[in-house]
Order: sequence, then C-alpha cells, then structure tokens
Amino acid sequence: MGLIKGGAIRLLSTFLYFVSFICSMVIVGATGWFIASFSGSTRDFAIIGMASVAALYSFIAMLFTCCLAGISFFAVLAILFDIVLMAAMIAIAVLNRNARFGCGGDGSNTCRLYVATFACALIAVFAFLINAVLSFFLKRSGSSKRTRAVRA
Repeated sequence: MGLIKGGAIRLLSTFLYFVSFICSMVIVGATGWFIASFSGSTRDFAIIGMASVAALYSFIAMLFTCCLAGISFFAVLAILFDIVLMAAMIAIAVLNRNARFGCGGDGSNTCRLYVATFACALIAVFAFLINAVLSFFLKRSGSSKRTRAVRA
C-alpha cells in the first residue's frame, strides 16, 4: 500500500535525481578535462559552474527526497529548482550544440567527450522535467492526506 500512496513516486524521483547527478558529474569531468587539456574558454567555465550547481542540488535532493517529499514548502522549492536547473541544462546543451552531429570517422576522445556532454545535458533536462512533475504530484498527495472534513 505504501508504494502506491507515494513510495513509488519517491523512489522514481530519487532515481531521476541520481540520473541527473551522474549526468552533471560527467559534464563537470569532461569539461574539466577540456579546460586542463586545451586551456578552456569562458564558455567551459560557465558549463562547469552550471553543472556543479546541478550536481550539488541533485545530490542533496537525492538524499532528502525520502524524508521531505510531499511537504508543500519543500515541494514548491523542488519544483522551482528543477525548472531553473532544467534551464541550466538546456543552456549547457545549447553551448555544446555542435556535438549534435556526432563524431566523424576519427572518433577521438575529445569528440566523444564533447558528444557525451551534449547527450548528458539532454538526459538531465528530461530528468529535471519529470522530477518537477513528480514533485507537483507529491505535493498534491501530501496535502490531500492532511485535509480533513469539517462537520457542521
């Protein structure tokens, strides 16, 4: 019964935060390698900043989803952060948009990492989008549990 009343949604939300955390860490690692190898541009520093914030939030949200999901204040905060970080991941995908065509015949590590950052940004966009929707449903299920009928 617990899995139906919100446990499955919390478990799915925790899994999606884990996916977005892994995607953010791949983006941070690959972009850090670009900076170390090729003396990166300000674009690379912006990507690392946005992905680091997304990784930090995803890690904290992954830990607290089990305890705080469904409480109205935290659900609204989660929806807000999910939307902002979804926009940040869209910005990372736009900054890496040249990778959408994939690697040619050479298949060098640089090209593969560049394509991986683009793909991870797109995966994280959908993970944050689904998490925002799940937070909304958790908020609705949490507030309906505390609603009581008033007798006249």
